[in-house]
Amino acid sequence: HKNRCISSKNIHFRLRMHPSHFRTSPIARAETSNVWTDEWTRLDDRKADPPKQLPVLESKKRVVLVRHGQSTWNSIGRMQGSSNFSVLTEKGKNQAKRTSEFLADQEFDVIYQSPLGRALETADHIVSRAGNERMCPRKTLPTLREIDLYGFQGLNRSEAAMVYAYEYEVFRNFPHEWKLDGHIPVKELWYRASLAWEYVLGSGSNEKDILVVAHNAINQAMIAVACGLPPSYFRRLAQDNAAMTILEFDPEINMNSQKMSINRINQSPTGYNKFMPLDDGQSRIIILDSSASSKKDALSTAIEELIPDIRGNPRIQFLALDESVETTGMKAMFEELTMRSFRKIGNNPRTAKSSLLLNQDLDYILIGRNEYTKDVILQLMGISATSIDFAPKCATLLTFDGTAVSLRAHVGLQ
Repeated sequence: HKNRCISSKNIHFRLRMHPSHFRTSPIARAETSNVWTDEWTRLDDRKADPPKQLPVLESKKRVVLVRHGQSTWNSIGRMQGSSNFSVLTEKGKNQAKRTSEFLADQEFDVIYQSPLGRALETADHIVSRAGNERMCPRKTLPTLREIDLYGFQGLNRSEAAMVYAYEYEVFRNFPHEWKLDGHIPVKELWYRASLAWEYVLGSGSNEKDILVVAHNAINQAMIAVACGLPPSYFRRLAQDNAAMTILEFDPEINMNSQKMSINRINQSPTGYNKFMPLDDGQSRIIILDSSASSKKDALSTAIEELIPDIRGNPRIQFLALDESVETTGMKAMFEELTMRSFRKIGNNPRTAKSSLLLNQDLDYILIGRNEYTKDVILQLMGISATSIDFAPKCATLLTFDGTAVSLRAHVGLQ
């Protein structure tokens, strides 16, 4: 099959067509076989092999991962995968502009970008600042394209459930084992994320501040691979439209290892994410670092903005890891804010995990020093690596659905 480009004029035409067109189009695969063929086939990077190890660094590196703004297919719930038919909506353009403003005072040595139009358009907005483009090279990496969804691409979820009933059920419940068109997409994604890291981190000591503009699933996979997490963590590391994740890598040559600090995860470009109440069957676990308490009035306002239902919600339970909740004045601030008292549970991360996962009908706000809260986050997420750290003075949102804990955000409080 020859590669064919679809112009923007054809986008709306294709959206009006029956979804089966996307499933059986000769542009995508042969109708006489079950072998998927598209413009990415020639790259030979669709392998369900274990991810490669991260490159060994010689100097510190800071990587900012950004997901593209809302696209036309995002807005109507159509699965995009690595297809290239959607563009940014007006909302998506505004999101990208806000991300640019959020990053306005940061300089980058290089920008790595996905080859897909919705990511390229987002990168265009980010690099343009008051009419002046950032003076750094932009490099397009095919490994940064979104997950290859094969026959699901172009379908919405109800259509996928109808056309691929069994495969869709596996995709919903066991995505890392899901197979389609002769591929294991999520395992392939994890392997490809490790290839992307080879470029991003292995690019030389002159590239220390790095911006990556890509997509939801590939960004999730890159975070997971950096944390040593397997493909079963697919969908457990949220990446919202135009949100940022900041990872800082620090080599320790003498120990033949390197540390990674998670500075932010899924930070909204509008400032604070909203840790809103969840659907029935899911509980919120909100973890606050007590060292963020230097300016009480500002912190109180920030927490009310972050947790809009904090006042008078009987579902929320308050837990303290250590005495810092009292010595920093956070206990008095919270009790004044909510008229509720704290229960101290101790700083053992396993004990804390048991307390936080005990009752799915409750939400929890846990406060303690960063040295303890980071261990609780690692314990809840099942991250065993001792080389991973979480930045202080942050709020972390995790969710529990009765089976697995997901990391929804790690955002700054000051």
